[in-house]
Amino acid sequence: MHLGHDRKQGPKNLFLHNFVGPGHICRYGRFDDALIDIRRITSLVFKHGQRCNFLPRQQEGNPMNWVSQRTTSDYRAIVMTPKQAFEVLLNIPEPRRTLTLSDAATALRVSELLGLMWMDLDFEGLVIYVRRAYV
Repeated sequence: MHLGHDRKQGPKNLFLHNFVGPGHICRYGRFDDALIDIRRITSLVFKHGQRCNFLPRQQEGNPMNWVSQRTTSDYRAIVMTPKQAFEVLLNIPEPRRTLTLSDAATALRVSELLGLMWMDLDFEGLVIYVRRAYV
């Protein structure tokens, strides 16, 4: 982890600043939408460290105070007609197509869909029992 120094702010965590900074790209897409959660979770970890006396209790010692981030996203939803959505679905190879259709129809998490077994399906009652998840 890189640590830098600023005469006014004292030591600052360049790793957190560079990682949580806006506009960073990961291989799955933009981090911008997850930045608020990353900052919130990091803050909770810091507060837990303070409660357990691992860290000083002064808030100005929190490295997350010196990280700036955007709270808005430039994400734009793509609106498709049912015909376009069906064409996209037909171009997805099996078994991903079945998984995609099942996800769209049930709103289950992928891990929950992957954990389903035949005994979890009640065809008479039209019920899916989510009893496990693939982790």
